[in-house]
Amino acid sequence: MKKPPLATLSKQEYELRLNKMLLAALGKCWMYWPPRAEVKRRCKDPNRPGWSICEQCHESREVLKVDHINPCVDPVKGNTSWGEYIERRFVFGTDGLQGLCTDCHGAKSKEENKIRQGIKKHG
Repeated sequence: MKKPPLATLSKQEYELRLNKMLLAALGKCWMYWPPRAEVKRRCKDPNRPGWSICEQCHESREVLKVDHINPCVDPVKGNTSWGEYIERRFVFGTDGLQGLCTDCHGAKSKEENKIRQGIKKHG
């Protein structure tokens, strides 16, 4: 489905589309962020080329996710500003990042999302 031209959007629709575009662009930048690559190197399994060791369960896995120890969007406060999001997304060094297997990353994300949903329901 073709998106309507920007000039025809309401202010709210325009801001929503702009936010989506900015998040996508920041996600692309994240893929090339040097600390992310360093975590991937740190987690390489020396016994299995192409595999990595999860820093939580310590299992050797084919797929590794680089996770922010402190989420980019605070589960309690939500997304407060672009400045805070960018600061949390592009952490300085590797201390705020960890290499997690898909299972461990999924479990961590699920817990964070439970907190977010609880805040939304109970305000």
